[in-house]
Amino acid sequence: MNFKIPPLYLCAILILIGVLKLAQAEIFNVEDITIETKTSNFRCDRIVCPQNTHRCVVTKTSRSKDLSRVKRRNICYSRDKEILQKSKNYEHVKGGSGGGKPIYFRLDVEHSGKVNVLTWDKPKKTSRNLEKIKENMIQKIKELKNNL
Repeated sequence: MNFKIPPLYLCAILILIGVLKLAQAEIFNVEDITIETKTSNFRCDRIVCPQNTHRCVVTKTSRSKDLSRVKRRNICYSRDKEILQKSKNYEHVKGGSGGGKPIYFRLDVEHSGKVNVLTWDKPKKTSRNLEKIKENMIQKIKELKNNL
């Protein structure tokens, strides 16, 4: 018997595990993204944010024209939504990214460890199922954090 977990559910499970780790630890890893929140140096993946950083946003995107090229952005924001520091670079992914589809991955984390936005596929207006899954995941994460 060959049991396979659908990729979307597998991704959701991995993200949930990562968010639970964030609530319990100082270092948070999702795929190859690392965020360190509970120290004086707020590490936002590839950059170290200034001390007055309130939140960090990491995005990874690819286009349908060239799935092997992924744009990675790290941005540190103040409480007033001012950009304090940012970086952008491009990575080459062997064999393409996202299982043959364009990817849009966004991770938005406050210095306190609170996850504000977490998506793994670019939302589409016609994709209500994906939006429902995303909303359910965010709700479950909030419930888990409240129970800790």
